[in-house]
Amino acid sequence: MTRVKILYVSHSSSAEGGGAEACLLTLFKFLDKRVFEAVAILPAEGSLLAELEKLGIKTYVSPLEWWVNGGEKHRPNDNLHGRIQALTDLIGVERPDIVHTNTSVIWEGALAANIMGIRHVWHVHEILEEHPRLTTLFPLTSTYSIIDRLSSRVIVVSESVKAHLVKTVNPEKIATIYNGVDGERFRSCGPAPIREQLGLAADTVLGVTIGHLIKEKG
Repeated sequence: MTRVKILYVSHSSSAEGGGAEACLLTLFKFLDKRVFEAVAILPAEGSLLAELEKLGIKTYVSPLEWWVNGGEKHRPNDNLHGRIQALTDLIGVERPDIVHTNTSVIWEGALAANIMGIRHVWHVHEILEEHPRLTTLFPLTSTYSIIDRLSSRVIVVSESVKAHLVKTVNPEKIATIYNGVDGERFRSCGPAPIREQLGLAADTVLGVTIGHLIKEKG
């Protein structure tokens, strides 16, 4: 069987980052290696590199800059040509079938893929409208138009994200794929310790919120 090779471009090098990094790690952990071959690109060395090495994922380090203000890196015009050239060189070496950009805050992967004639998938986790921290360098409609033009498919993590993109991005390109969860991380916890800590009876119904509870999430 011929495997599909996917080159994943990450905006972050930290395994302790937000949901996008956690989603990427979970994807790598459970990706069917009989069908897919994964290669990763990180913007710098960091804890995510160590985690990917544990999973046996071939990983390159190549500079990336955010094209959305408010992140750890947002100097999109600082040697953009050099960053794109580095990625096109890597694409030439690895010859992937698909380039996958994980989050909307970086665009070098999309640009390099289009230059090399490789299909590009943009994985959008964020809602940028009225975001308290992230602001686009271009008008939002222009940003979404670029995402549309540079992508064969656009993956969104929720119907809410889709509702914002569909105003500009071709609806036929958009696919909603919910983030997977590594159940093994939670199986060992069990219900009893939490109830004991809270002094609750065993038959008390508990409601749980899972997420990154920070100001940016509203």
